[in-house]
Amino acid sequence: MEKVNFLLAKDRIAAILREEILSGSLKPGKKLLEKELSEKLGVSRTPLREAIRNLEVEGLIESIPQKGSRVKILTRKDVINVFELRIHLESLATATSVPHLTEIELSQLHDIQTRIREATEQSDWREVDLLNKEFHSMLMSGGDNDRLFAMIDQLHQVGSLIRLSTLSIPGRSYKAIEEHDEILKAALAKNAELASNLIQKHLEIARNTLLSHIGQTELSENLILL
Repeated sequence: MEKVNFLLAKDRIAAILREEILSGSLKPGKKLLEKELSEKLGVSRTPLREAIRNLEVEGLIESIPQKGSRVKILTRKDVINVFELRIHLESLATATSVPHLTEIELSQLHDIQTRIREATEQSDWREVDLLNKEFHSMLMSGGDNDRLFAMIDQLHQVGSLIRLSTLSIPGRSYKAIEEHDEILKAALAKNAELASNLIQKHLEIARNTLLSHIGQTELSENLILL
């Protein structure tokens, strides 16, 4: 784990812990011991606690009464709730964004999709996750509703844990690429309604795939399958 200069802000500490969680280095259910983390990061406990609180707000960490903090263990209900919000918000954001995407942005969207395909072939799921988020963000970048975009961005933090689960399910990663290809075609054609419908379908398939793949209430064993 990366050492942090004492003077670095809580945001930097949060960024390091966030990456540790999303990369799978800190597993779901892992207890976060302040003494251990402060020594590894080379920081005092005050900014560490603030960083942990920020990650709680993002949904990556949870506090258990009398037991302290741990990396969040997602439940089926969490998955359903996150996808429900993403389906509604991202389909709306896509519909309002696509008509305003520039040629440069569309070209970047195409490049991101190419990189997703390359990362998938290498089974680099963390890179696929980062590029997937970049693809969705670029697709929605033509809109001017900052509040909507901020809400979606926060959902993407928890969504990263879920995406890493679905991408590692056999066959899902290549199916997701095919779905992205169709979304890209609709965006290039400036067909906002079709792109919005395809995003909704894309997220519904991802949700249904994951829910059918898991059989237990908690996803701790199925969360990061790298």
